[in-house]
Amino acid sequence: MTATERAEAKIKAANLRILAASQRQNAAAHRRQATHPIYPGQEAICEGKAAVIDGFATRSEAQAELLEAQIHESAVALGARGGQVRSRAKTRAARKNGKLGGRPKAKKKK
Repeated sequence: MTATERAEAKIKAANLRILAASQRQNAAAHRRQATHPIYPGQEAICEGKAAVIDGFATRSEAQAELLEAQIHESAVALGARGGQVRSRAKTRAARKNGKLGGRPKAKKKK
């Protein structure tokens, strides 16, 4: 996944989270309406709509989580490759530090 693809995926995941929040609010409005029905049967209709909209919200959240997991995996792979890079300058610096005694030893706490 390229940097551009990661950025686009982050935007898409954020938009899915916003959509899910909006859907949850819509479902809550239907549930509120079900508590004060205007006509017979409205309670069942509103509860049914709320359940369907909650399902959509759950799906949107799951899609966002999947995208975020893919972004994370991509970033982990990129970081792992970056940490393995050995340049001539890095090698020279490591040898120079080694001649000076290497990494300082940690002092023991009393």
